[in-house]
Amino acid sequence: MSNTLTLRRGSFFGIGNPLLDVSKEVDEEFLEKYKLKEGEAILAREEHAPLFRVLNKQGRLAIGGSSQNIMRTIVWILEQKLFASYMGCVGDDFEKQNLMELAQSAGLHVVYQTHPKLTTGRCAVLINTRDQHRTMVASQGASEGFTADFLDDPENWLKVEQAQILCSEGFFLVSCREAFMRVCEHAFKTGKIFTMTLSAKFICDNPIGVRLLSALPYADIVFGYEDEARILAKTQLNIQSNSLHNIIEAIRDTPKWNKDRPRIVVVSKVPERTTVATRDGIKEYRWKKPSKIVDTHGCGDALAGGFLAYFALGKTIDQCINAALYCAYENLQQLGCQFPDKPNYNEQISYEKK
Repeated sequence: MSNTLTLRRGSFFGIGNPLLDVSKEVDEEFLEKYKLKEGEAILAREEHAPLFRVLNKQGRLAIGGSSQNIMRTIVWILEQKLFASYMGCVGDDFEKQNLMELAQSAGLHVVYQTHPKLTTGRCAVLINTRDQHRTMVASQGASEGFTADFLDDPENWLKVEQAQILCSEGFFLVSCREAFMRVCEHAFKTGKIFTMTLSAKFICDNPIGVRLLSALPYADIVFGYEDEARILAKTQLNIQSNSLHNIIEAIRDTPKWNKDRPRIVVVSKVPERTTVATRDGIKEYRWKKPSKIVDTHGCGDALAGGFLAYFALGKTIDQCINAALYCAYENLQQLGCQFPDKPNYNEQISYEKK
C-alpha cells in the first residue's frame, strides 16, 4: 500500500459527541428497580437521575463517544501517547474533569468546548450478569452542544491542520453539521484521509440520512454495522437488494470527490464477522472470540481504531483487519471501550476465526 504516513503528535484527529461511560454489572432486580428492559438503549429521563447517582458511586468510568473511542484505541495499539487529538463539547462539571483525567491517562489529547449550562454527556452501560446482555441509558447533555465557532480559534483549528487522518461520526452530523462539513472539506482540499462512522440506524434512515448522504462523497473510509448499512442503502441509495455484498458495494461506489483514493467500506456484525469492500472486491473476515465475552459496547469503535492505526502504517487490508480484530478481541473482555494496560499484539498471530 502507498498510504504509509510519517506519524507524529496529532497525526489523528477525531471530532464528535463525547460521553462519560459508566459501566456496571447488574442483575434483573436492578433493572426492574429503575424500570429498564434488558437489551434496550434509551435516552435518559428525569426518573433516571437516581440511577446515575448510584452509578457515580459504584460504576466503572471510561471514555465514551464513537470518535473518542476510536482515537483512544489508536494511541493504545500504537503505544504512542498524544498521536491522536479529539474535540467535542462537555459541561463545566465534575464529569468533565473525569473525562479529562481518563483521556490523559490513556495518552489521548483532548480539546473540549465547555457548555455553560448543559452537563457533560453520560451513558449508563448495564451488563446483565446472567447472560451478558447490555442495557444503555444515555444522557446526551452537552455532547450535542458543540458550535462551529470553536474551530475559529487558531489553536483549535491547528489540531485539524496537524492531522493526517481525520475522523467523525454520524451522530455529529446531527449535533453540529457545520463543524462536520468544515473538517471533511479540509480533508478533501488538503488530500488528507477522512473517515466516518454510520453511528446508528436512525442516522442512516430518513430524515437524517440525507445529511449522511451529503457527507459520503468526502469519506475515504466508512465504518458501520450491517443493519446500519442496510438502512442507508435502502433509504438513501435506493438499493432494494438484501445481499450484504451488493449493499456495501453500493456504499463503496457512491460518488466521491477524491477519485484518486477509492473508498473502503468496513461493515461488521458484532461479534461474528467483518466484511470489507475495496476496489479489489469484497472479503469477509470471521471474528476470533475470547472464551468469555464481557461486553460488546465499544468493540466496533475499537475495531475502527485498530484498522486506522495500521492503515496509517501502510499495511495491507488483511493486516489492517487483523489489527482491528485484535483490538476488538481485547475489548470484548472489558466493560466499555477499555483495554489492558498494554497491547500484546503479534502481527504473526491471526485473530480471524478459521
